[in-house]
Amino acid sequence: MSNKKTNVILSEKIDKLISTKITDSTPGCGVFVLHDGKIIYKNEYGLANLTENSHFSSKTSFYIASLAKQFTGMCIALLIERGKLNLEDDVRIYLADFPEFEQPIKIKHLVHHMSGLEEYIHVFFKLGYDVNQELDHYTDEDAWNIIIQQTQLKFEPGSEYSYTNSNYFTLGKIIEVVTKQDFRSFVKEELFEKLKMQNTFFLTISSQKVPNNAIGYKKSSLNEFEIYTTLQSITAASGLITTLEDFSKWEINFHNNQLGNDKSKINRTILQNGKLNDGNMTNYGFGLMLKKHYNLQHIMHAGQFASLASVTHRFPDQKLSVVLFTNNGDLDYIGLGLEIANLFLSDVLEIKFESEKQKEQVDSTQEKGNDKIILLSKEKVRRFEGLYRSMKSQLIVSFEESNGKLLFFVPTREYEQVVYYPISESEFVLEEKRTLKLSPPPKIEFKINENDESTIDLFFISSEEVKSQYVKQQPESLTEETIEDYTGCYYSKRLNATITILEKNQSLIFKNPLGKELSLYFVALDEFIRSFDKIMFNRNPQGKIVDFFISSLFDIIQPNQNLGIRFEKLTD
Repeated sequence: MSNKKTNVILSEKIDKLISTKITDSTPGCGVFVLHDGKIIYKNEYGLANLTENSHFSSKTSFYIASLAKQFTGMCIALLIERGKLNLEDDVRIYLADFPEFEQPIKIKHLVHHMSGLEEYIHVFFKLGYDVNQELDHYTDEDAWNIIIQQTQLKFEPGSEYSYTNSNYFTLGKIIEVVTKQDFRSFVKEELFEKLKMQNTFFLTISSQKVPNNAIGYKKSSLNEFEIYTTLQSITAASGLITTLEDFSKWEINFHNNQLGNDKSKINRTILQNGKLNDGNMTNYGFGLMLKKHYNLQHIMHAGQFASLASVTHRFPDQKLSVVLFTNNGDLDYIGLGLEIANLFLSDVLEIKFESEKQKEQVDSTQEKGNDKIILLSKEKVRRFEGLYRSMKSQLIVSFEESNGKLLFFVPTREYEQVVYYPISESEFVLEEKRTLKLSPPPKIEFKINENDESTIDLFFISSEEVKSQYVKQQPESLTEETIEDYTGCYYSKRLNATITILEKNQSLIFKNPLGKELSLYFVALDEFIRSFDKIMFNRNPQGKIVDFFISSLFDIIQPNQNLGIRFEKLTD
């Protein structure tokens, strides 16, 4: 990796790789590779602003979304070292207005994403607001009000891993109480100033003027780039502006930490893995995801909001980092960053390649394996059509037959076509093409009940051979009589918001407080999907609809628990 001639060759390969995805007239990206404390590759491609024709540069101001969490994590590590707080502390020791649940939430539950708190951004989404146009006016106060008004956790603290911005936003509030400082001021003094990150700061308001900033874009249905960007000022979990130049100083510090009194101990702290109640690990440290890339330790995190996306891939044993920022919402930024890393890690990865072409295939498909595609009749494939419900969460997925293959989608979400190809009469593998918008597990397997062929189990199989079980749902239909049951106005006391359920063309429409109309997808009696949310209606003993709850499809299933936010039906 340190050989000068080798690095020149690798630089040419990176340029060739990125030039197939980004041109001088498209939204762009910036990349740097750090090895042994020195930047051995750096380049920027494309445009940061199409209107102004301004090119991406190392000084372009960039909104890095969830990459901000590692800065909050470092602040917590510093306060632990100073004896100001402890991972086992109850959150309510510091936050008097934090809700009291049956089981206390501790600081470690926030750090490692195992608190059971709901995602405040999902609450905004539950009202049907668009991430690009209608979320930028929300503030820290709005997020905090959502958290402290939560009356029920998604699961017992410590029993599950569930990534949520609410955890790190709450850590930011704790930091303010412990330090008696505004969070933005504390992180500036303790991190940015000490590392000379002069162009890095947390936004104070979403409309704050940011000089030389990148604008996010994605392709429209007409295959033209359109602006798809917003900035969120809600802090600690997100809301951070930086540049590639500044972030390189943060990367250098990761490999050779200069913060805190016991610098090596601080590094061990931020890489501390979370342990669930059952002994399993969360594989999440202090704002960092703790992974394996083949045989190598892999520390990474990504951030994305609208079409602004960023990722850092770190390999501590090799003293290597790859960082990529992009304003191209159609770019597989995480995968591209790993492809670049693979170029520098080829001598230490435990993979044997017969040719460069074979290596490229493995890089892009993440070890698709030796499975061979076979031909199946349409009739055999049609057996697997329909809706499938997760056994762990509320997620619903769907499959349709297409020329002997299966098309996969999540109802109500608009994705590029995702195709699974048959490798046996019950097994399918994902097509080689991956998308940023959706990247499901590479393999699925169906199991048909021998006594009842209509009962089918589905297993998504990840590259680590972890299986996620789904069960096929029996088809139901929505009748005119049941449609009338649902229509009317519903009010949420918690959000002080009213929405209307309307009937249009034999379907139900969700009309949000801003007047936007969104379609509801029928799943079963009293159960609908809108975007990534489930809407569950409840009836009284007389069979009349009295309310509904909106909850995330990704919420962990809990028996006898009404998850989400309640909307009570108003009387006529």
